[in-house]
Amino acid sequence: MKVQCLYFSPTGNTRKIVEAVSKGTGYSHAKAIDLTLPRQRESFTGSTAGDLLIVGVPVYSSTFPSIVLPSLKKLIGKSRYAVPVAVCGNCKFGNCLSEITAILWKRGFTVVAAGNFIGQQAFATEEYPLGWGRPDEADLKKAEDFGKRIAEKMRDNPEEIISTIGDPLSVYIQLYGGAKPEAEGLKAMPNRYRSMIFVEANAKKKDECMGCKRCVEVCPFGAIDPESLEIDDTSCLRCFACVDACPKGLLVKHMAPVLDAHGFFKKQSSLRGEPFVFI
Repeated sequence: MKVQCLYFSPTGNTRKIVEAVSKGTGYSHAKAIDLTLPRQRESFTGSTAGDLLIVGVPVYSSTFPSIVLPSLKKLIGKSRYAVPVAVCGNCKFGNCLSEITAILWKRGFTVVAAGNFIGQQAFATEEYPLGWGRPDEADLKKAEDFGKRIAEKMRDNPEEIISTIGDPLSVYIQLYGGAKPEAEGLKAMPNRYRSMIFVEANAKKKDECMGCKRCVEVCPFGAIDPESLEIDDTSCLRCFACVDACPKGLLVKHMAPVLDAHGFFKKQSSLRGEPFVFI
């Protein structure tokens, strides 16, 4: 048996979980398919290798960034096995896993397992340490154990799972029906949150910019102008990969949630969410 990983992972957390699940299966590995950057998605033909495809996506506002959808719609399952994995930031799992599951079903895959896992929330700050430092060693161990359980199931004519958390019907309505997602780049993040959560330049350090353009290179939406380094706010995913990538710390994460979210984020910061799998 051969396993292949496919993922969209701006901050690397989803990639870590998917790789751990893959490692746990004990199968040989086909070259991973990374759909994080624009050029990678543009060059993706839909071709995959191996017997089992593990598909990982992060959860944003209870769903997944629709920029990944065109690539996923290129996949051709031909009844091969697949495992969708959604990674959320210690908040709500939402419909993400059920949506990816529905897409894989639609593309002809046999979905033998599925899992919700935890990573550090993209919005996390010292004030709101949502899933801070995760996936940690315990998370990766659970992901490997999930992979082992998948391999055990695969030994004897595995049956498909029949449900996951979330409403799979929504993916058919939004993505395959007549309704159109509210934005081509980012689905379903309310404007009131977008206005409160954003990246801004540190005015005190602006002159320290070396022009290395690491921020441009890591942006999954191509939202940063390569010349001016200005960020197109309407395209920004709020993954904050650019903040982590800047060697001078010139970009800062601005997190000021509206009142109804403040209490929720504070509460979730004190709790440890755990994986939830279907097999």
